[in-house]
Amino acid sequence: MNQDRKSSILLCAAVLSVFAGSNCLGAIDGALSKIAEAMSVSQTTALYAGSVAALACMFSGMLLGMIAGKKLPYKTAAVLCFLLAVLGGVVAVFVKSFTLLLVTRCVFGLGVGGLMCIQNPIATKLISEEKRASILGVGTCVAFGTQCVLQLVGGVLADMRWNLVFLAYLLLILPLIVVILYLPKIEIENVDRKKETHSRLPLSAVLMCVLLGVVWLNIAPLLFGSAFYVAPISDSATLAAVIAMLFSVGCMAGGLLYPVLYKRLRRYSFSIFLVAAALGLLLAARAQNIVLLGAGFFIGGIGQACMQAGIMMYLGLTCTSAQLGVASALMTVCLNLGAFLCSSWDSLIGHFTGETLYSPLYIGAALFLVIAAVLLIKPPLSKK
Repeated sequence: MNQDRKSSILLCAAVLSVFAGSNCLGAIDGALSKIAEAMSVSQTTALYAGSVAALACMFSGMLLGMIAGKKLPYKTAAVLCFLLAVLGGVVAVFVKSFTLLLVTRCVFGLGVGGLMCIQNPIATKLISEEKRASILGVGTCVAFGTQCVLQLVGGVLADMRWNLVFLAYLLLILPLIVVILYLPKIEIENVDRKKETHSRLPLSAVLMCVLLGVVWLNIAPLLFGSAFYVAPISDSATLAAVIAMLFSVGCMAGGLLYPVLYKRLRRYSFSIFLVAAALGLLLAARAQNIVLLGAGFFIGGIGQACMQAGIMMYLGLTCTSAQLGVASALMTVCLNLGAFLCSSWDSLIGHFTGETLYSPLYIGAALFLVIAAVLLIKPPLSKK
């Protein structure tokens, strides 16, 4: 019995280690203003150091969605993705131009995007359905908890010297070791290619993936732009990292709250999560001091994390085993496309409003509330 319990704990630790490496794009957020200054680029351009990694995540997500579990074992894919993330993350310490920095961020993004794509299929295949909501919630908490640690460590390192922020990615070696030692091998699936070709994703699953992309398009400015929201108050990279960390702490809280909220709210849970995200954006936009700004980041993180865990759960409920890999890849693509386009979206809004920092937050909050109202009228989940 003790041996079974130990095996179960090690299995959960291995699954959660995949989640731990899947959400560390924001580790350099607190240092973006220092990166912009050191490399003589504008604030909007500096945001691409964060968002270009999201673009690379899309490509690795699409690739692994087609081959992971079918041609490439999930464990092998996880190890390769971790190695790419560590290599692409740390080598940026030595680059001298913004162009080369973007290249290293792309390599890093390939690894992270792959982990994003395979985390849900791995959890679904290894964890029983009755425990799945809990593991997805805790996994989301672990993912943002890892980002929280990386943000804080990165902020402290950036205050020493701006390029040392990238050394924070050395911490990803720890979950990599756990994956190598304890993640069990999942047998390659023998899928009938003809049936697979005609096995289309449910339209509702596609729409929920698109919704996650919309959420990230409008909430990513909080994650990527923390240094710029803090700048009127302080030029400290550590303080900016702490504010960005509060978003991650909110995401951790959202991951822990999700299983409870899912059981109680069920059909209406997505509307509540969107309202929380909208409230976070509004608080951050209206904040006149560091306390309100931190509260906005924290509440926004709760809403975003619950949405992400909820959509992963929704895909597991509505997609077959053969569809789940493709659905997870589509979710990864939509999520990272939203993150990548956030800089361009902010610039577009600024073109019409004359202001690129706070106007996107107001527009994003309004959009979230409209979608929440629609999902309240027509909930995506049935009564059952």
